[in-house]
Formats: sequence, C-alpha cells, structure tokens
Amino acid sequence: MNYTLEDIKKQSPYPIGELNTAYAKYFVGNSYLYSINNQEVNISNVTFEPGCSKLDYVA
Repeated sequence: MNYTLEDIKKQSPYPIGELNTAYAKYFVGNSYLYSINNQEVNISNVTFEPGCSKLDYVA
C-alpha cells in the first residue's frame, strides 16, 4: 500500500512537526521532527515522508 503524508497525519498519535532541516543531509526525502519533551531528557518523534531513506555514511 502506498501511503501519503496526509495518510500519516491522520494515523499518527503525534503531530508531524517541523521539517527536519538540521538532519536533512542524512536523508533522501523529507523527515519531520516533533519535540515531545526537551527538559531533562530530549524526547522527539521523527516522521519520515513516504520514500524517505537514510543515506549510507561512515562517521
């Protein structure tokens, strides 16, 4: 089944968040970052647009 970003928005328990520009260089396609909590421990939800994939890299 092919999902769209709109389908994901309807099904996700979290908002999609902002376009994840800080880490865009590591992906082909778009990812979105929603900060759930950033007090003592940073907890975030990352949503990947259909077709988004991680670039292979060596750190």
